[in-house]
Amino acid sequence: HIPQLHSCTAAIKPIQKLHSSSSNSVHLNEQDLLFPEKLNIIYDSKCSICQWEVDYLKQRMQDLSTRTNSNKSNNLIRFTDLEANEGYNESDPANGGVTYTMGMTSFHAVKSNGEI
Repeated sequence: HIPQLHSCTAAIKPIQKLHSSSSNSVHLNEQDLLFPEKLNIIYDSKCSICQWEVDYLKQRMQDLSTRTNSNKSNNLIRFTDLEANEGYNESDPANGGVTYTMGMTSFHAVKSNGEI
């Protein structure tokens, strides 16, 4: 079964590296973390390839939890869907200043200290 492709360009556009010195990055000290997970992955759930990759990561984290008898892996990655019913909040510091338009070009990962 071949998934239907959504109109997002994440599947065909190479990921562009954003440096932590970018004006879109929020910088905080380690004690001022924005969220408990290590990363916040921003993705488009209407892109079937993007959703497949997120589902794969979630399954790997669940497998790791099962193998290690620990729930620590559940706290490794937060997933933020650009197409969530409640909407995407560009101004949420946990999203590192990634706009909806930027997010639709590729996956973005924001560290818990705000760096993209």
